[in-house]
Amino acid sequence: MNGRRGRLVLLVALLLVGWGAIPPGVATGASGETASVATPGATNVSTAGAANAQNAGTTDVATAGGATDAPTVGVATDAPTNRTATASRRPDDESERTTAVGVKVTGGTLPVDADRVWGRVEAMHGTNVVPPVVRVDDSDPRPTKKMLPPKFLRVLGAKPARLNPPTPGVNGRVSPRGRVTMSVADAPPKAVEHVLAHEFAHVVQQSADVLERLPDGNYLLAKSTIEGGAEYVEDVYARRYQDHSSLAATRRAYQNGTAFQKWAIAPYYFGARYVRSRVSSPRELSSVYANPPTTTEQVLHDYPPGAEPAKSLSVTVDETGEWQARPPGRKGELFVRVALTTELDETRAARAAAGWGNDALVQFRRTPRGRDPGYAWVLRWDDRSNATQFRRAFETVLDRQATRTDAGWRRDDTAYRVERVSDETVAVFAGHPQFVANAAAEGSRDDVAITVDSNGRRPGDARGGSAFENDRQ
Repeated sequence: MNGRRGRLVLLVALLLVGWGAIPPGVATGASGETASVATPGATNVSTAGAANAQNAGTTDVATAGGATDAPTVGVATDAPTNRTATASRRPDDESERTTAVGVKVTGGTLPVDADRVWGRVEAMHGTNVVPPVVRVDDSDPRPTKKMLPPKFLRVLGAKPARLNPPTPGVNGRVSPRGRVTMSVADAPPKAVEHVLAHEFAHVVQQSADVLERLPDGNYLLAKSTIEGGAEYVEDVYARRYQDHSSLAATRRAYQNGTAFQKWAIAPYYFGARYVRSRVSSPRELSSVYANPPTTTEQVLHDYPPGAEPAKSLSVTVDETGEWQARPPGRKGELFVRVALTTELDETRAARAAAGWGNDALVQFRRTPRGRDPGYAWVLRWDDRSNATQFRRAFETVLDRQATRTDAGWRRDDTAYRVERVSDETVAVFAGHPQFVANAAAEGSRDDVAITVDSNGRRPGDARGGSAFENDRQ
């Protein structure tokens, strides 16, 4: 298995895991947009495909995070089957298929006709795919433990939470080999049916090698495409066969969720909205998968893939002292919005994130192996006004979460500082107090250098630290 294929198999496990659990394992990295990072003595390294592994803290709390942007997940261990799957077009006939199509149900029974649901989903896509095996899991799908957010989101103030599915009492997931697992508690058959349609949509995606077509990287972006497609199919199914919208429940779950819950639900909700803006039928989904969005800005605002490309941004690490820089990751506008909702309402958070142009997050750890990381998050905005709006919103979040000091902000063992690098670019330092005190950013709107002076550089010594103090007013 080559390196790229291995990453894709892991990403399949990441993307298709169900609502009820986010198991431990491997993290993803950054998206293939125009940002880079370099360490001393090295040329700039593209953020595409770079991993950003982090420690996952836990005691009696399950963890949903170990990476800067993604929950850590493992590769499913289902035994391989001899089934192969290929996708092909049917005649333009979306009539319901009611004959048995060979869905094998193991481990228990479902309160719905799996063959009928599979036939409908296949007809909606216009494909001819080898039917999957569905395993019924008798465990309760309702979460009993709170989960920890991804490390960087936690540093920004997100609290542990139970990741409740929008459809209570039922959870589905698909392994990298196309095996569907359904956990059903006391959910009504109607709910089980449309969730099963969602999981069958993932099986169709796998048969067409959809994951092979997506760029390596940004978790929220990739998940918005994959889960957005399946969520769209589920909603079309519910509207067509059950006379209701399943996406309405997803929207309510997002609107009423905590920041961490929003992070988990956002790719489903915004992804489905985005897909719906580009197609008029599940038969057209292949056009989205062949030409997917390249930023979460496009997902949020229904822009086609070629519109509003990420602005140029290069971030270099010039000097690190005892702090070692790790490969960068892009967070994107959706992550910015979610992070701001730790303290701000959705409307203000969306407004402050809307001028996003690009960003790069660099994680630092003390050498040889420090436990408490530091973060340098460089964000380029569309213009000066957008940069100012974000800075003011982010500082409001810090004022509500932490204590303002002469050096920035402090909350327990975590420090924060915000620097204006240029008219369009802002740098956020967060994490270990020593790192935050000695890190600095300077440069231009599209070319930023990060330094960490172990000899004790004072905050504000960097060029961007004092040139734009009027933005605090």
